[in-house]
Amino acid sequence: MDFYLTEKLSGGGIALSMLPEQITHKSSASFERYNIISMGPAEVHNGNELQTFSWNGQFPGRGMKGMAFVKEWHWQPPEQLERIIRGWEESGSVLNFMVTGTNINYDVVIKDFDIILKGVNFWDYSISLSEFRELKIYTVQEAANRDKAGKRRSMSNMAYAREKQVSYTVKPGDTLWGLARKYLGDGAQYTAIYDLNRDVIGQDPSMLHSGMILIIPV
Repeated sequence: MDFYLTEKLSGGGIALSMLPEQITHKSSASFERYNIISMGPAEVHNGNELQTFSWNGQFPGRGMKGMAFVKEWHWQPPEQLERIIRGWEESGSVLNFMVTGTNINYDVVIKDFDIILKGVNFWDYSISLSEFRELKIYTVQEAANRDKAGKRRSMSNMAYAREKQVSYTVKPGDTLWGLARKYLGDGAQYTAIYDLNRDVIGQDPSMLHSGMILIIPV
């Protein structure tokens, strides 16, 4: 299971190298619950209201990179993570928030972000996300024009994708994040690979198996 925050505009993002003990969702409607780790659940709203997600967590310092509970391939310095997240918060950036192995996959904005304690081994933090929905109103003619344009773009993108793809056989230890960083130059672009291979990989992007043959956009 992995936590990803990806900026929609730039495609840049982060993955948490250390999972929080629990994630809380607040809503007045129904919930779905997910186990994040044995110490706590995740709750996700199952209705139509705006979702909010919040948790307290820790950014591990350099001395913690080799610990078993730290996903070293996702590790970034705490000061860098603070700078990235603070920048998103201050600019009101729209992010995609996804937790692999669950149905948590929402566009969000950062509602609150605080560094509680800057320790030697860990930086304690709290974060709250609010679902983002863009409201657009079109005339009937505008809607019809957008539908036609969307179909043309889809056909063009499909033709381009067929020309700019290579096949790759998954090896032990491979991750979509690592493949995206290698072939696309940015691990946060893993969704481009996942979208092309959803039928092969299944519902959980983190579940790669040796021998899988993937299509990689280049």
